[in-house]
Parts: sequence; C-alpha cells; structure tokens
Amino acid sequence: MPKQKRLSAADKIAAALRKALVPAAPTIKQSGSKKLATMAVPFTVPKWALGSRPANLYSTTAAGVVLTGQGRLLLSQAVLPGGRGVRSEKLLPFANNEFEWEVASALCKVKPELLIPCRDPLQGLFLFFCYYIPLFCRITVHQQHTCARDIPLWLWEHSTYLLAYERLCLEGYWRWRRKQRPKNDAGPARVEGSAKAPKKSFAGWFCSQGYLYWLKRFRSWRGAALKSFHYYMRKNSRKVTDPDPQIRRAALFGALKRFSELPGGVFGQELKTLLALPSTQRVFQRSRGRKSVLRGLVLNTWLIESWPVVTEYEWTYHDVQKAAAQKFESYAMSENLISSETSPKAVGPSEDESPLDTAKRIEDRCKSLGLRLSSGGRAKAGKPLVTEVAPPFCTLTCAIDGIAHDPAKWVGGQLDIPA
Repeated sequence: MPKQKRLSAADKIAAALRKALVPAAPTIKQSGSKKLATMAVPFTVPKWALGSRPANLYSTTAAGVVLTGQGRLLLSQAVLPGGRGVRSEKLLPFANNEFEWEVASALCKVKPELLIPCRDPLQGLFLFFCYYIPLFCRITVHQQHTCARDIPLWLWEHSTYLLAYERLCLEGYWRWRRKQRPKNDAGPARVEGSAKAPKKSFAGWFCSQGYLYWLKRFRSWRGAALKSFHYYMRKNSRKVTDPDPQIRRAALFGALKRFSELPGGVFGQELKTLLALPSTQRVFQRSRGRKSVLRGLVLNTWLIESWPVVTEYEWTYHDVQKAAAQKFESYAMSENLISSETSPKAVGPSEDESPLDTAKRIEDRCKSLGLRLSSGGRAKAGKPLVTEVAPPFCTLTCAIDGIAHDPAKWVGGQLDIPA
C-alpha cells in the first residue's frame, strides 16, 4: 500500500476550508433561468492606478470600523420598505473603483433580486462586495484561463478580487481555529484537533466580528495583491512609471503582451493608436521583449501580499523573519531571495548568508518596499524577545504565494475554494 503524503499545516487549513464552505456555495443565475449564466460585463482597458476608497462612507475608530453619517444614509436608502431585503443597485456608491462599479452594475442587471434575502443591510453590503463580485471575477478568470494557451495576466484586476476572497476566507477560518484551543493553552493555535468546522453560510463565518470589519479586511487583501502586481510589472518594465502617460501605457501593454495575447476587442483600438507613434511603438517592443533578471522578486512579492497580516496582528520584524524562514525554508540559501537592487556601496548578504538570517535584513528589505509596521508592532519592536514561538497567523502567510512565484497560478487563484 503506497505511503500517503503528509499534509502541511497550510494544506490542512485549505482542505478544511474547502469542506466548510461547500454548503455555503450558492450560484448566481440569470433571472428565470435554471442554468448558471455567464455574467458578461464589457471589458475595459485596465487602468494603471490604485483603487481609492469612496470618501466619507466608513472609517476606523477605537471602537472598530463604523459607517459615517453619509454612509449610514446611503445604506438606509438601500433597505426595502419594511426591511424586506436590500436593493443591490443602491450599494453602487460603495464601489471602490471603476472596475468594481462596472461589475456591480452588471450584477444588478443580471440578477436585481440578488440581495432580497438579506434582512441586514450590512450583511448585504458585505456579501455584494466580498462574495458576489469575487464570484463574478472567478467565473471570468476561469473561462479565460481554460481557453487561453498562455497566462492571461491582463485579467489582473479580476485576480486581485479572487485572491482577496481566498485570503479573507483563510483568515476567517484561521481565526475560528484559534478560538478552539484550550483556555490554558498560551501557545500558537493548532491546526490539528477534534473540533470540526461548523456548516455555516458564507456570511455566517464573518458575522461575529462585524461585517464592516471584514469588508475592511477584504479591501486590505485586495490592495496588497494590487500593490504586488504593480511592483512586479515595474520590475519587468521600468517604463510603466514614466511621466508620459502614453509611454506608461505602451510599456504596460508590452509587458502584458509578453505573458499572453491581448484580445483585440479590449486592446485593439488603444494598441493601434500606440503603435502608430514611433516613440510608443519602440517602448512597446522593448517592453515586450525584455525579461527581468532582478532577483528577490519571490520574497518581495510575498512580503507585500502578506503585509495585511503583519499590520493587523501587530507583528514585529522578528515575527516577519520567523514567518519568512518558515515559508522559504527550502529557499534559504537560494539566490532567488537575494535582491540585486542593493547599491554597490551597501553591504549586502554574502554568498554564505541568507536575507532571512536576521531580523535586521528583513527590516531593511521591508522598508525598501515601503512596508511599515503598525503602531502596535512598532511599540513592541524594541522589547526583548519573550518566546521563539511562531507569531499568530504565521501559517496563514505560509499559504500565500506572491505573483513572482507563479504568475499563472496567481492569476487563476491559489486555492480551489468552491464558489
């Protein structure tokens, strides 16, 4: 009898999460249809810009995440008379960016009664942006990924929502696992145990902490994935940060073209305009043919995409070092982790040293990426280490792979979570 492969802690979490969420996997169907409908939204050329939260709708206070007066007014207008449900079209002002607005508008047209079963408007807000929009993105990415012969990296906006959904689910499940440990157990939460994941709806997993809190966490995960993509593309084509918007556009399209064909229905007109000019055509061709030789991208993109855990749970750089050492145990002496961005005058790690050897090296790497600790993490940073136990939610970060690890897997989602 063949010996069964032993699952890692991250694999056990993912497997338990898939099993727990199976009963909570409703499908979006076209109104009056018995089959799953393809929710088509006209693709627009992706924007090279970070999404920005709509102003004055919700804020973070000492008591948690709360709606502002304007946010409460908009949400109250979404509730049907008598509290008989939520009108999804009234939630459009909460959209975070243009892409999110377009997908939300498509959902409202395909199934306007989507949130009618919701009696809690906050639950409807959470489900609309943290479940149904990622579900649409997953359907779209799956269709393109199965048909395309190469990596459809031009779907990165869809992928950031899919990844945020996966990581939000992992975080919610891992928080539940930590609550199952004995009260006298001060160590890290165990993955193994007799406690079984309860059969809850998707919203049921997140109601205890508050839906606004988890909406904020979803935004954090999505923002980290988007920042990682921007960083990765800058390293593959430095012209994407050029002051000239036409040059930036040509460089971005050229870099995307290297990974996959760009559909004419989406990019045709803009490509025709860019290739008509000698300057932008030259940038496009150079960006298309350039391959990044920069080392350290695997570690750097992992740090960026894991940072929501670091700031939320008040990690220090020592905690980040422990998590990175556990994640990249097999990479410890690999040159793939050693950044080549260090200036010649700086003293970098030698051939016998790993960037994970000390917390100081990790701190320097994080600061070079613009990653800073939370106020709670900074307050603990100067204190002596009490224990060598891995920090809380370390296993969660080990389940994350940055875009540089495998772009194809990043685009298609890293966990086979049912939707």
